[in-house]
Amino acid sequence: MLFQQSDNRRHPRPPRERRKQRSITPTRTPPLPLTSENAVIKLGKTTASKGNVGGRPSVVDDDKLAVARARHAKGDSVTAIAKALGIGRATLYRHLGESA
Repeated sequence: MLFQQSDNRRHPRPPRERRKQRSITPTRTPPLPLTSENAVIKLGKTTASKGNVGGRPSVVDDDKLAVARARHAKGDSVTAIAKALGIGRATLYRHLGESA
């Protein structure tokens, strides 16, 4: 009786109850995962017909790009052109690369 285990635990844990898993009925289809393709499918009919493509609008419009091309052709540095137009260097490089 020296090593008898005591049965009085401080906080006995209650047995866990298992939840019932819900089954999908055959008449109900599961929702599509949210991907860009499914977003285009869902929203494409309404927004694309209005002319909206989505996304953030570009900082560089056609006028700024024409000025940047002309100054770049003269030999100005991209850093100076970007500062003058108020846009980032990487943005200017990206747009100059698209036009080339």
